[in-house]
Amino acid sequence: MTISPNDLLTDQARIDPYPIYAELREREGGVHYLEPLDFWVALRYDHVQRLSRERRRWSSDMFVEGMGFGTYQRGDPVHEHYAQVASRNVMIRDAPDHTRLRALMNHAFTGRAIKLWGPAIRTVTDEVLAGVEPGVEVDAMSDLAEVVPVWVISKLIGVPIADRERFRRLSVAFTETFDPTVVGERRDRAIRASVELFDYVEAMARDRERAP
Repeated sequence: MTISPNDLLTDQARIDPYPIYAELREREGGVHYLEPLDFWVALRYDHVQRLSRERRRWSSDMFVEGMGFGTYQRGDPVHEHYAQVASRNVMIRDAPDHTRLRALMNHAFTGRAIKLWGPAIRTVTDEVLAGVEPGVEVDAMSDLAEVVPVWVISKLIGVPIADRERFRRLSVAFTETFDPTVVGERRDRAIRASVELFDYVEAMARDRERAP
């Protein structure tokens, strides 16, 4: 069976995309048009390098009108609030904004800083594994890889244990808003959950400011 670029949007691609990537990299120069989403994908390292370096020609801004990644309902107050906050994400900003925001965070990602995360990572991993019933089969991606990073972040920023699962659920919803295949009611739910996450984190920040 011949693989099509549109196969990148299937459930099978979510489960195991690598055979699809491998075949498409060798066809048509590794650059393909996805008609359902009306955009192009580049699957070769040299192309991605070029795209990331030619900043005057290419942008990281996913909220350009018409792009699936930043789709939201204009005129809806919740959606507008989502776009206002999400569009400031450092990962989708171009220089000089990206450079400025990245400089503010660099200290938290030095080798020394990351080593300090070790105890939190081990503690959270132990807590997640402790909840696994003996003899029960688990999915390493959904039951471990998806849970541990968010729980570690929640621990590091001081999210109460009672709110940890809620924080994880809202965080997963936020990542879904950057998936162009998440549309319709599912996208609306993800956006509204994202705004709930923004409000939660903002409230935490204000509490920290008021703390003695």
